Amino acid sequence: MSRFNANLARWEATGTKPPDSTIQNGWLAGTKPPADWFNWYFNSTYTALKEIQEVAALNADLVSHTANIDNPHSVTKAQVGLSDVENFGIASLDEAKAGIANNKLMTPASVLAVIKDKFNTQNILFEGAAWPSGNTYKFANAQKVSDQNLGLIFIWSDYDVLPGSASVANNYNFDFSFIPKFFVTKHAGANVNVPVATNFNASVASITIKTLYITDTTFAGHDLNSSGLNANDAILRYIIGV
Repeated sequence: MSRFNANLARWEATGTKPPDSTIQNGWLAGTKPPADWFNWYFNSTYTALKEIQEVAALNADLVSHTANIDNPHSVTKAQVGLSDVENFGIASLDEAKAGIANNKLMTPASVLAVIKDKFNTQNILFEGAAWPSGNTYKFANAQKVSDQNLGLIFIWSDYDVLPGSASVANNYNFDFSFIPKFFVTKHAGANVNVPVATNFNASVASITIKTLYITDTTFAGHDLNSSGLNANDAILRYIIGV
């Protein structure tokens, strides 16, 4: 409620209250009211209007005060029993993932997002059967090595080359090669030789070497990956981001 804008005309003379009969019946013909009766009327009206303005002003001040969120009374958290409560804001999603700020709070949604981000593992970047040759392969779904937390795991399996028949990638004799994310960042496209175990039978095992060239978005192999010593007995099946 706003304050009154017009100035209230003061009338301080209190006068004398007319008798109840005059108040009830008003001026009658031939009545000559004394000045004190007028003073009482004007003063009463002035007093009543003054009270209305004061109440209106008080209400306006109260509304303004209750709308003030800047702590006009300088109340401390200790005064309201919150000494152990910190006045922290909510961390943005980027701040939550960065994990650096020590004066922000996290919502359940940002906690879940950070967990997913930190444990962003076992993304499939390749699935199939490849020596791999010297051709360049792009990682699936435009994924990047830099998007992974630690690096890549190359998963190999036994492979049978059958003359006159379709070759078979077997679901046994698996082996794993880990390529750190740091290596790809530091030496993108450089050759790396990884040992891969193969098994001729249940009692005879051997090691072959696979050559890889890895960038942030691609990988390639070498022609010797299919023709080197025991190389055709092992095939790349998966690349998993970890």
